[in-house]
Amino acid sequence: SYICEKMVSDSSSSFYDSDEGLQRNALIQSKTCKYMVYKLLGQGSFGRVVECVKLDTFERVAVKAAKREYNKFAWKEAAAVKELSVLDRDRCNLVKYYEVFEYKHRTFISMEMLDISLHDFVTKRSRGPLALCDIRVILKQMFVALTALKSRGMMHADIKPDNIMLVNQSQQPYKVKLIDFGFATSPAKIPPGTIIQALSYRAPEVMLGIPVTESADMWTLGCVAAFLYLGHHLFFNRCEYQMMQGFVHMLGQPSKRMLQEGRYSTKYFWMRKGIIERTWVLKTPAQYSASTGTVIKQSTTITDKYACIDDLAKHHPQPNTESEVEDTAAFLSLLKWMLCVDPVKRITPVEGLGHRFITMKHLPEDPANGRCIQFSGPSSASNFPFC
Repeated sequence: SYICEKMVSDSSSSFYDSDEGLQRNALIQSKTCKYMVYKLLGQGSFGRVVECVKLDTFERVAVKAAKREYNKFAWKEAAAVKELSVLDRDRCNLVKYYEVFEYKHRTFISMEMLDISLHDFVTKRSRGPLALCDIRVILKQMFVALTALKSRGMMHADIKPDNIMLVNQSQQPYKVKLIDFGFATSPAKIPPGTIIQALSYRAPEVMLGIPVTESADMWTLGCVAAFLYLGHHLFFNRCEYQMMQGFVHMLGQPSKRMLQEGRYSTKYFWMRKGIIERTWVLKTPAQYSASTGTVIKQSTTITDKYACIDDLAKHHPQPNTESEVEDTAAFLSLLKWMLCVDPVKRITPVEGLGHRFITMKHLPEDPANGRCIQFSGPSSASNFPFC
């Protein structure tokens, strides 16, 4: 075929994985299908994702190839995918999985081919922030996705810009899907104190060692929303202490209840004795270093520039009209609820779908609002069979 001939002849983007046999034009075979490797899409600690062509239909698909030592994680993802198989992947904004199989002692997962991750999309824009209309479209779809996961008693546990992908930006602008369910599970199966989520997207309750719920996914989605609004990660740190310091600085200290419940609270806070009661106080960098042996390297972050969520508007192009001012206020209101330190008070996906930033009740029905008005996605979780 023309596709196969082009793949064989075009060596400009060839790659080779000497240990795993994932060289360009290599064949991967399941019980029902043969795949020919075309190019590398991405790689991480658990393995690689390659673009392949199904030789029976010539359909382009993405195939995740787990490293042999991480085969069990691939099957864990497969178990999560099976749990979610009853959902409509298109309506719920979740990536479609086709099959999981073993070939030459390695586990492969075949899934639909998507366009580009939000992380790479923003990076290619020279880290320029997205317009609020576009952020709204993305958040609405992700609220639907989280509602779907919650309906199955599941949480994703690794939401970040890398794991939300544009489906086809040229033909379906800002249509997105949630990908990578390698850590997806029931919150009840996560032992208290287990560390999950990427550090810059880690929820306060996870850092404190409090039992987690699906609400931790809403926190990470809030961090994604801030990333899209700023063009940069909100809490970009390589140090747990600086993460907690940023929470306290911008969002306020965790409640007494949370600190009393947290297994790791004393890692970041100490108890100051008072005349009537004791109070929790955030450790200084010196105190944290002394108690943990970790050296704090001070660095400037976005949270050093702003005292609260409202201050983030200073980092975004200024609104020019009254409607844009109202829309900015609505977005920041939603962001505050998504990034509420207390997971019990944090907004839920269904509540998110009803927030005025998503429903646009604060905006006039004016064609000048563009995609804000034209977007035809669901406005309420009640439209879906899983609720």
